[in-house]
Amino acid sequence: MLRSAIPCSALLVALAACGGGGGGDSTAPPTPGPAASVTVTLPAATLALGDSARATATVKDARGTTLPNAVVTWSSSARSLLTINPTTGVAKAINFAPGFDTASVVATVSGLTGASRLTIRPPTAATIGLLPNAFIPPQQYLVVGGTLTFDFPPGIQHNVIFVKAPGVPNDILPAQNTKITRTFGTAGTFHYDCTIHPGMSADVIVVP
Repeated sequence: MLRSAIPCSALLVALAACGGGGGGDSTAPPTPGPAASVTVTLPAATLALGDSARATATVKDARGTTLPNAVVTWSSSARSLLTINPTTGVAKAINFAPGFDTASVVATVSGLTGASRLTIRPPTAATIGLLPNAFIPPQQYLVVGGTLTFDFPPGIQHNVIFVKAPGVPNDILPAQNTKITRTFGTAGTFHYDCTIHPGMSADVIVVP
């Protein structure tokens, strides 16, 4: 009885075509678990009064897998200073006072929270409106080097007379229907009046 010999190379090819009998690697990635950590990131650690910034949240499970579809609810730790859109995470600085100028941006996912601290700073520029008998706002914060623009309405004259102090800018003579800017290069509180309208006064507080 004759036996036909099968070359070893042919046998190896046949085994490879059948997967070598091992069935291949069918390992699937693990199913993500529930949220275990929430990290909040801000574009910067400070936000000027009146400005807005969008916060982002990174949510991970216990294995460190990122959960990109996690539903995040946003809130502020101090709503008198900082408002936050609960859906988009856009934060806006609405108030400032020395010693009362920080708030946390908080992200909540399934009862788990993460937060990042934000410091609110005064603006570098602001506008003062002039009503018939009032400056609006009556108190304005600026950083050193900031500018204040006085918006004089038509039909009525006002002036801006500063109480003399180191670093005080020049007074503004009677004007109407124009905008005039003053720069404040020194920290301090600067009081000013419209002497045309008694009782019409305000302050600009300049901080480092």
